[in-house]
Amino acid sequence: MENLKMQYRPEIDGLRAIAVLPVIVFHAGISAFSGGFVGVDVFFVISGYLITSIIISEKQAGTFTLVNFYERRARRILPALFVVMAACLPFAWMWMFPEEMKDFSRSLMGVSAFVSNILFWRESGYFVTAAELKPLLHTWSLSVEEQYYLLFPLFLIYTYRLGRRWVVGTLLVVFLISLAGAQWGSAHKTIANFYSLPTRAWELLIGSFIALVPNSSHACAKNAGPNRLSLNQYGSLIGLLLISFSIFYFNRDTPHPSIYTLIPTVGAGCVIMFATPVTLVGRLLSSRILVFVGSISYATYLWHQPLFAFARYRTINEPSTLVFLGLTLTAMVLATLSLRFLELPFRNLKFISRKGIFGVALTGTLCFFILGALWYSKSGLPGRLPANLSTKFFPEKTNESTACNLAPVESAKTLHYCYFGDINASRTVALYGDSHAQTLFSELDSAFKTHAIRGLRVYMTNCEPIPQILVANNSDISNYLQQKECLITYSSLLDYLKQNASAIIIGLRWTMRMYPIEGSVDELAFNNGEGGREHIEPRKYTTLDLNGIPSLAGAGKKDAIDMLLRTMNELNKPVFVIHPIPEVGWDIPKYNFVSYLNDKSTPVSISTSHERFKNRNSFINDVLNNAQNYQNLIHIKPERHLCDSLMKGRCVAQWNDTPLYYDDDHLSNAGARMIIQDIISNLVK
Repeated sequence: MENLKMQYRPEIDGLRAIAVLPVIVFHAGISAFSGGFVGVDVFFVISGYLITSIIISEKQAGTFTLVNFYERRARRILPALFVVMAACLPFAWMWMFPEEMKDFSRSLMGVSAFVSNILFWRESGYFVTAAELKPLLHTWSLSVEEQYYLLFPLFLIYTYRLGRRWVVGTLLVVFLISLAGAQWGSAHKTIANFYSLPTRAWELLIGSFIALVPNSSHACAKNAGPNRLSLNQYGSLIGLLLISFSIFYFNRDTPHPSIYTLIPTVGAGCVIMFATPVTLVGRLLSSRILVFVGSISYATYLWHQPLFAFARYRTINEPSTLVFLGLTLTAMVLATLSLRFLELPFRNLKFISRKGIFGVALTGTLCFFILGALWYSKSGLPGRLPANLSTKFFPEKTNESTACNLAPVESAKTLHYCYFGDINASRTVALYGDSHAQTLFSELDSAFKTHAIRGLRVYMTNCEPIPQILVANNSDISNYLQQKECLITYSSLLDYLKQNASAIIIGLRWTMRMYPIEGSVDELAFNNGEGGREHIEPRKYTTLDLNGIPSLAGAGKKDAIDMLLRTMNELNKPVFVIHPIPEVGWDIPKYNFVSYLNDKSTPVSISTSHERFKNRNSFINDVLNNAQNYQNLIHIKPERHLCDSLMKGRCVAQWNDTPLYYDDDHLSNAGARMIIQDIISNLVK
């Protein structure tokens, strides 16, 4: 229906192909297309251009109405979307864990209400590898577009009568505010920045500006003079090169969206503005194969993410490139069938009336929303899984969140504490650190009650547990202010521990916080080399030099650890320093579940390479082992129990049918029990 109102441009379909294919390849994990995610930005520009062109042409003809506009949107978007959502349901039922099913159920509700971008912003970042397991993650871009379509036509209705200059001027102000917001958000609110309409609107507006500003490159293409032909030729070529540069040279570390995103979006705008049937780029994009891929790009985009996600659910290790290639072809086949038997019929007024399409929209929306709410209210339907394997699927783990009611320290509001164990005991042992310390909580709670010890959980809010190490920020001043605040909080922590604790336990995920150190810690997430790859939000850790300049070097991080150990040692109390807990790479309950799906059985033991552990943690182990001159430090080494003991040359993650981890790096209670025996034996001797 859209093309009835404006001249068909095959090069736009070709540009859609250029947009969708890199996105798919990026989601397949092919590193050569490290910036393939910019395909979505190209889609935004195309969408802004087409929608604005339609509205303007209909406004000029006096035929525009909101009802017609939203009817076209419903015909274009909803039939294929509903079919893809429905196709996900049986696979989610069969292959998802309850927590994963709860997340999926939320996404059903979010997609139905076109607010999935807000939902995924609340859940996790786009570039975290766990996002690869969200079948409907890609619908965030549809939500952004639909939110734009909700506001933009209303704006044009009430302002178009004032003239194009006024409209363009107002939108230019919105464009600049949105772009500035994206630039700020890329440094301070990266996840919200990625998913939000306010920081994405400027991309759609690039396309809208092209439609609003008179452009003679197409209307006069046949009769254009040599100067205009040269402008079209070079302008479209530059645009395609800008898109290509972004696809191959951007990566997960590129601030996005930000001012950098002007490169692919301006590139897309140049192609739209300057490509004509007589230009090189116009002829390339108008080729049959690209036009065909572009014509099925929407449905291909819809299908590829669920196919990729469920393939990852169904296998223990990452699927191969060949599998992803087969799934991509499958997505294109399904998209072709969708175009032929679903999308085109639903765009035909003779096939379904206005009343009928709005009925489909309302019915589908309500059904998916209600189903999502029901499944979510049932906690992801754990009854689907075999009860006899519940201990392998749901190993006992720490209960700190319910047993420990953290409250702010009166003298330092950014420092929180709670008591556990035998709260009436006179002897107090503090537990300090991150989630790796937290995994010990339940077993320490039991042991402390047995041995008349009061536990004291202490926690610094909004600060890394090593106070001179912080998550790298794009703003030097933000880094400086954050470290200054955290050092003040850490000083309060030392004072609090000196007054209230007789011993201290420090548990951290040390090596992750060393990333990156060239040649020593080259990966943030753990890869066990046997197919197990951890899911973790991309980030880097830094220290600040004497001038406040961020540094990723190992020397500064070594000094930061030494400062932590030295200041703790100076409290003149026993300080138990827990060395690195072996990471696994595989999510152990999920490993058991996939094994059950494949073979109707689960492994007795699961292990990873001890050598891999030693290589991964060599830097931090050297630092900790060289801190022997601090007389109050007592070194606790989980490696002694978990590696090269139960299995030669291996670090065990499941032993004798008992999971020692509840995910890919956190100890279950059974695993924690093995570690704390060394602590307890020192405390009670």
